Amino acid sequence: MTIMENFIKGLKENIDALENAEIRPDTNLASAAGWDSLAALSAMAFIASEYGVNLTAREISAAATPEKIFEIIQSKK
Repeated sequence: MTIMENFIKGLKENIDALENAEIRPDTNLASAAGWDSLAALSAMAFIASEYGVNLTAREISAAATPEKIFEIIQSKK
């Protein structure tokens, strides 16, 4: 499993709105059914816990895709 696949798996396991969604690195998360502010908060908590990086809801929204979010995580490490 690649790093990106692990990241997407973690997102799906920690964000109820993504649990059954088909998510690829370039998927716009805002278009996923059920994506809302609670999903963004869950993403923030997962990223902080798993990667030790604190992202804001604005950063997650602006990045929009798992691939871009992961790039931000990597740049903050």
